[in-house]
Amino acid sequence: MILGFCYGPFRDGEDPNRLMQPPVENLEEDADFYMQTGKMARFYDCRGTLGELPRIFSERNIDYVASTWIEDDIKDCNSAGLAALEMKVIDQNDTHCKGIIVGNETLHFNRQPPSVLYGMIDNINAETNILITTAETFDVWMSYPELVNHVDFIMLNDHPYYGGVNVNDSAQVVVNDVLTLREMYPGKRIVVGETGWPSGGSAIGSAVPSEENQAKFINDFVLKADQNNIEYFLFELFDEKWKEKFGNAEHKFGVAYSNGTIKPLIDFLFPGIVPINRPGRDFATPIAVPFNVYKDGCSSDNHFFPSGKFGDYGTLEFDENWKTNPFEGDSCIRLVYSPPYTGIGEWSGTGIFWQFPLNNWGNDPGYKIPGGATKLSFYIKSDTPNTKAEFKIGANHTPGAQWNDSFPSRTTGFISIPTTWTKKEISLQGAVIDNIDEGLVIYLSNVIDPPAGGQRVIYLDNIKIE
Repeated sequence: MILGFCYGPFRDGEDPNRLMQPPVENLEEDADFYMQTGKMARFYDCRGTLGELPRIFSERNIDYVASTWIEDDIKDCNSAGLAALEMKVIDQNDTHCKGIIVGNETLHFNRQPPSVLYGMIDNINAETNILITTAETFDVWMSYPELVNHVDFIMLNDHPYYGGVNVNDSAQVVVNDVLTLREMYPGKRIVVGETGWPSGGSAIGSAVPSEENQAKFINDFVLKADQNNIEYFLFELFDEKWKEKFGNAEHKFGVAYSNGTIKPLIDFLFPGIVPINRPGRDFATPIAVPFNVYKDGCSSDNHFFPSGKFGDYGTLEFDENWKTNPFEGDSCIRLVYSPPYTGIGEWSGTGIFWQFPLNNWGNDPGYKIPGGATKLSFYIKSDTPNTKAEFKIGANHTPGAQWNDSFPSRTTGFISIPTTWTKKEISLQGAVIDNIDEGLVIYLSNVIDPPAGGQRVIYLDNIKIE
């Protein structure tokens, strides 16, 4: 029985890996379209604007399975994802939420060790009566029987395409995997959380992507799944262009193109549906002041990200989640600058751009502030007296780039940083902010701040555009 479709909301020009999330208005448009399917939706994350998905779908009486993504390197950010999930779903006691997925193929890709995943599942399970699971591949469910003891039901991601299986045999492969798991874990509910076939891209072995093969796989699997009483989600609703970077055919699994048009050979899935127009994102995102450049480490309220590292960056230690004595909130930014040069005339300089989207040097649109802004404000302090640094905004002017900052750079110049938390401001009066890619730049130099005193420790917090 088809439960629904996997829903990835990212339109052309958006990329979750670069922290480019869809506007809420686009999520609402997608939900209006999805409502016509009469099916449940499967989500993948709940941070940022995606935290609005439970509310948006619930308001339209659409059932869904919520999810939190688990990273492979920042445990505190995993905690932030779980907290966001609890706030958006559990605290509201949403009856449209039919399950919570804690991580997607976490063990398959070795993002976290099993004990960490088990602890995350158990922690969220203790907070709710909603059914809890994690989504994993067939080999993981077979190899980790202890994992089954931590979940309320098994969610199986199964893609014979990636195993190089011919499309003629692939539907039966998925069915056989489900039957094997039923035999190994009798009485445990099993839901196929992902299965599908790409309509384009590269072949893997005997698995050839095409619209004809996509239609064949879906037709075959729907029939066999119904014959074997298998619950499943088809992967996925829309093509997602951002996945091109993964190679193969990851970006072509949608039953609809990324622009919203249903693929013609599988329109039988959507009889009488009113189409949706999903244009790509090629504009600066409008935003109203005030908003945070940085609020807390891993916070969904951060609108710029410290990805633009430059200069002699090996001399700089950076931690955006420093928990000791922040000015406000749970954390602050800590930078430790260790200039390596001591001779006269030996230069060292380094710094960081806080960018949107991630690693944006003017090749992608940033934010637009239609009403303008009055200032950039932030709090700073240093553990080392007489430390100096320069702070800028509007400094991204890459030659030839289409989306440079739309106004000349504003700067503090090199200033001495107090040893107690102190508020600093940069005026934005008169700036026409049709596009801004970076919310702050910090620049450090051993010429301005000689290294004779050794390390320089700087803290930043509560960075806002007002």
